[in-house]
Amino acid sequence: MKAAIRVLFVVSAMSFLTAVHAAEDSYYGVKAGFMMPDGAGMDDAINVGVVVGAPLTELKRSGAGIEGSISVEGEFTMTLVKGDINISIPPFPAVSGDWDVMTLGGFGVFRSAAMNKFYFKAKAGMVYSDTDFSISGVSGSGSDTDIVIGLGGGYKLGKRENVEVELTLLNDMDFLSVAYHF
Repeated sequence: MKAAIRVLFVVSAMSFLTAVHAAEDSYYGVKAGFMMPDGAGMDDAINVGVVVGAPLTELKRSGAGIEGSISVEGEFTMTLVKGDINISIPPFPAVSGDWDVMTLGGFGVFRSAAMNKFYFKAKAGMVYSDTDFSISGVSGSGSDTDIVIGLGGGYKLGKRENVEVELTLLNDMDFLSVAYHF
């Protein structure tokens, strides 16, 4: 099943990259951050990844309208540094291990107009996550697809380059990341 999912990912990613490359104002980026699980006894993992996106439309202020842009964005991350698992429930002996996660997401993104090079970002979409763990020599895995939201902000470095900080809220973990788009 995992092999089929990976093949589907590669085909989907290639199709998305082709479409984004055809868009005149498409952007690419790299990101890194802390994958913060909701589970007790689980430490953060450090994930790294890539981002691709394409603007769909510019929103112009008219009356009470909001100025900014709407984009589509795809993201893939994988664990660089695994998170630790340390669980102690008396009277049982403590168990320890580690965990990692791979994510693949697609989002609709709103970015406000830049004010003094700073802007606000909000996104919503879907994320597929594949989590692996090993606890005291016992390994396992699980996958999930979540509807997610994210909030953040950015700073424009140039016409196309920017740095963004965002928090993406998944079902059972959150991703606090920094991205560089070019």
